[in-house]
Amino acid sequence: MEAIDRKQLIDKVIGRFITNDQFSSIEWKIERNGKNFSSGILGKNIIPEQEKAPIYRIYSMTKPIIAIAAIKAVEQGLLRLYDPVFNYFDCFKNQMVLSSSGKLEHAKTLINIEQLLTHKSGLSYGFEASCPVGNLYAREKLLHKSDLDLNDFIKEISNFPLAFHPGEGWRYSVSLDVVAGVLEVIYQKSIDKILQEIVFEPLGMNETQFFVHEKDLDRVAAIYGDDNIDSTAVFRNRANKLIKSNVEDFYPSAQEKAKPRGGHGLFSTVIDYHKFTTMLCSGLDKNGNRFISEKMMEFALLNRVEERRLPLIIDTFELPGYGYNLIGRVMIDQSKALSLTGKTEFGWAGAGSTYFWVDREESLTGVIMAQYLWSNIPFAEEIKSAVYQAL
Repeated sequence: MEAIDRKQLIDKVIGRFITNDQFSSIEWKIERNGKNFSSGILGKNIIPEQEKAPIYRIYSMTKPIIAIAAIKAVEQGLLRLYDPVFNYFDCFKNQMVLSSSGKLEHAKTLINIEQLLTHKSGLSYGFEASCPVGNLYAREKLLHKSDLDLNDFIKEISNFPLAFHPGEGWRYSVSLDVVAGVLEVIYQKSIDKILQEIVFEPLGMNETQFFVHEKDLDRVAAIYGDDNIDSTAVFRNRANKLIKSNVEDFYPSAQEKAKPRGGHGLFSTVIDYHKFTTMLCSGLDKNGNRFISEKMMEFALLNRVEERRLPLIIDTFELPGYGYNLIGRVMIDQSKALSLTGKTEFGWAGAGSTYFWVDREESLTGVIMAQYLWSNIPFAEEIKSAVYQAL
């Protein structure tokens, strides 16, 4: 096949998801060596030339942005990875662990910042079906308490026992919400202002924030799928059904209702988030100045999950071949990967069908945005595979 045919396959792969009514729309932007490789938007009632781009709930793609702010703080000597969290929130000083036997016992060690960034803290999520602590989160509707400010939300988190002793396991969790609170203590500012000053302004991310201005509410992409963020895989539909969902109670869009978090909550556009991925690839800000030192970036991208904790599992979904660094997943063993990817590709995704990856060896970045809560269709992996076969 000619190279141009291979590039066209990307559009064809994306188009199938739309024509098969699996997603209402998909927008993507792929760059290689700083130049556009593939980009576009396909979907129902989409006008590609519309004046303003759609705004997306990016869910857990909020986490890498919080992580980068924390890494900047480490680089500046304001934060240390070995700092115990109770230095910032004394409610974490006497943590209990819910053992496999169902008994409560005192945690052997205190949670530190590195464990929060890498999800080795013992915290959990309500959608982790096999986790007794996650079940407690779901029962108490922890993530739906969107009326709490970040400080009170973190205190609420600390009231639950841990799923394991800090450092003795890996479980995807609300850890980055706590990191966001730590940053507020360090900088004595709200996390939204911290991100604006430390990340968004230097990178030129003008449309990423924890709410949507009233004049732009019509730009917020409709979301489909499950209404409940705590829904476990056992109860999810195996085929996507394009029925609109209302997630305002968990993920409010209006400024007066939005309470910033660290693990989710940001709204963004494909173009804006692409500016973030470009920085992760180059280490440079919008003016070409060093945003993060190359040595710090190399340090941040190292896998920090031991072999015996792998593969990473979120609810019932495995991530074979991947480890986890200070920012997100990172490919560490391509021989175990189940879709085409790069040797050291890294990135993350969101429960609402958002996804990004960065491949520094190939000078390749990709951002994909759809809006379907808890889709079981691996659309992003298939799109990424189409990109790699076209290189």
